[in-house]
Amino acid sequence: MTESQVVCPLCGSLLSLPVDAITGQVIACPRCAGSRLRITRANGGPSVRPVPTASCTVCGESLDLPDSVLPGDTLTHCGILQ
Repeated sequence: MTESQVVCPLCGSLLSLPVDAITGQVIACPRCAGSRLRITRANGGPSVRPVPTASCTVCGESLDLPDSVLPGDTLTHCGILQ
């Protein structure tokens, strides 16, 4: 099995994906501080896109959101609807 490479959409760096990478897996760009990227499929091959995030209003934890999130969507964390 060969290693796949993708371009970080945030900084333009070439990233090597793990050989066992799967669609939906989240990786980090080592050059973008704190960026998280979700592996997707585009044009017949692997691609990555930034993971939408939000901070919990109670504990401050950064939460990964699904790609389908829309403005105004709510979530529950720390037992509270946010």
